[in-house]
Formats: sequence, structure tokens, C-alpha cells
Amino acid sequence: MTAEVNFQEVTSQFAHVAISDPTFPYDEIKDSMATFLKQFDAFVNQRKQEFSEKHMQWQKTRSENKEHYKSLHGKIDVFSHKHDELRKTLKRETQAEEALRSAISELNVKREAIERNRDLLETQAETLRREIKSRKEAIAAREKEILLQQSRNEPELQYFRSKLAMTIYTLPANLLEFTFTQINEKNLSQPFRFVIDANAREYQGTAALDLKYT
Repeated sequence: MTAEVNFQEVTSQFAHVAISDPTFPYDEIKDSMATFLKQFDAFVNQRKQEFSEKHMQWQKTRSENKEHYKSLHGKIDVFSHKHDELRKTLKRETQAEEALRSAISELNVKREAIERNRDLLETQAETLRREIKSRKEAIAAREKEILLQQSRNEPELQYFRSKLAMTIYTLPANLLEFTFTQINEKNLSQPFRFVIDANAREYQGTAALDLKYT
């Protein structure tokens, strides 16, 4: 069952009730709003100032960083150039050291070769000295023997000179030269010669008619 409400009855029932005018704290709210706006403006200004200071500090830091970066970049360039120069110098020194080591090695090889040659030359010189000494001794013995033989042959040679008018001369390479005089009746002092090779086992001479006059 639906209840129907009579609006007029309800209105008439509350007609004698007095309704007061609404009170709204406008001034208080206005003051609060003004205070809030003031505080908000102060907050915004403070934040703006902080932002401006931070921005200026950032700009300053950025500028300083640029200068620092520029300085660092310049130092890096200088260090890079020095590094390149040091690397080139090190390379040159390494090459010079290798060349010096190679030269020292070559000199050591030459020195060893010289020492070997010196030892060989000393051995050869010692052998040559012994040979020379032996030859000198042999020559001295031969000369002594020849002198002894000459002393023994001198009487016979004197006989040949006086009786046969013959003189014997020793020539190089063991050659003997026989010289005769008193053959030519017209000129008894005219010499006639022939040579005999003493190296041959059998002496071969020329006939008297073939003697050469000199």
C-alpha cells in the first residue's frame, strides 16, 4: 500500500517555524585565503629563488666543468704528444740497442775468428820457425860440409889449375861450370867452358870440339 504525501499539509505544519539567515565566515576564509596565498607566493618565490640559485650554480658548475674539461683535454693532448714522442724515442732506443747488440755480436764473432786465426797463425809460425831453424841448421851443416869438401878439394883444384889449366865454378841450381885455358895455341889464356847438371844421376857434357868460347 503506497502512502501518498500531501505537500501542502507538510508545508502548513512547518509554516510557524522561523528559519534564520545562514551565517558564512567570509572574512575569516578571505583572511585564510590571503594568508595561504601569501604563504604560497612565499613558497613559490623561495622555490624560484632556490631554482634560480641552483640554475646559476649549475651554469657556473657547467662553465667550470667546460673549462676543466678543456684543460683536461689540453693536458690529454699534451700527454698524448709526449706519449707519442716517448714511444718514438723508445723505438729509436730499442733499434739502437738492437743495432748495438748486433754489432757486439758481430764483433764477438770476429774476435773469436781472430783468436782462432791467431792460434792457427801462432801454430803455423811456430812450425815455420822450426822449419827455418831446421833449414838453417841443414844449410849450416851443408856449408860446413862444403867448406870441408872445398878444403879437401883445394889441393886437387890447384893441381887442375896448374897442370890442366882447368877451373871449376859452382852455379845456382847445382850446376858446375868447367873452364879450360891453354887450348888455343894462338891464345893460351882464351877460356873454353861447359856446364854439368849435378842433379842428374849421369853427368852429360859436350865433346872438346864443342866447347863454347866466351
